[in-house]
Amino acid sequence: MVMNDTWPTLTPETIGEPMRLGNNYSLAEGPLWDHCGKQMLFTDVETKTIHKIAADGTVGVHRMDTNYVNGIAFDMQGRLLMAEMGGRSGGRITRVEKDGTVKVLADKDPSGGALNTADDLIVRSDGTIFFSDPIIPHGNSTAVSLTGKPLYRLTKDEPGMVIEEDQLQMPNGVDFSPDEKILYVSAFLGGQVFKYNVAADGKLSGRQAFISGLTNPDSMCLDAAGNLYVGVSQGLIVTAPDGKRIKFIRMTTNNGVTNCNFGGEDGKTLYITAWASLWKIDKMPIPGLDWTVHKRITCN
Repeated sequence: MVMNDTWPTLTPETIGEPMRLGNNYSLAEGPLWDHCGKQMLFTDVETKTIHKIAADGTVGVHRMDTNYVNGIAFDMQGRLLMAEMGGRSGGRITRVEKDGTVKVLADKDPSGGALNTADDLIVRSDGTIFFSDPIIPHGNSTAVSLTGKPLYRLTKDEPGMVIEEDQLQMPNGVDFSPDEKILYVSAFLGGQVFKYNVAADGKLSGRQAFISGLTNPDSMCLDAAGNLYVGVSQGLIVTAPDGKRIKFIRMTTNNGVTNCNFGGEDGKTLYITAWASLWKIDKMPIPGLDWTVHKRITCN
């Protein structure tokens, strides 16, 4: 991924107001633009469903019986990667192959025990996956842990090796900077977003607090200029690549914003999931980072 310095400077005035698209979801999460299908996907964790939003705004079903999938991402081959929270059986990182079958990439921690509740994931362009593994109540599991839980790296070779990179207070959202040299990770209960340096082999170092004093920072997204959008209890916080706050997009949600991503024909529609509801902001000045990168995927 490459930073493009020609993007305009993002200002509060250029960010529109959110419009509600839908209600009555159990836990809306994981919005992701499907470049090949020209549709926006998002997950509904408790109903074990991945939904799709067509160009005309209608919402349909993309995949069912997903083992409580939360975060999703596409690799550079256009295969869908899923962070499965897994009910009582333990979480998994899986991949939907081109023939529709699901391949398990990881379901054990480095010691051989079951994963907790894999929450979110991001894949580097070389295939290395980073994922958060807190313990969060969902489905038929009421377990929760307020203590530190792992942030993992799954190596690109297959079968990949699961390596613990750090422990955070309920790690949640994970995302890359445009050049893939920085990994952002939110600590839901810690009230912070951290950033790490990412080495060529994927090893993380130099943890720094990037944003502090947040209330329940959840998952996040970036635009192509590297501006970061973080879901929190009352809306979406937007910061520049240097951490300077640009805007707080206040939203009327009961439980807070869970995630965001960009889609549409020009990548400038910002989709926002907020537990029971789904929102969008049209005509953003900068397209989404994922949207820009996924244009390189060959659809077949």
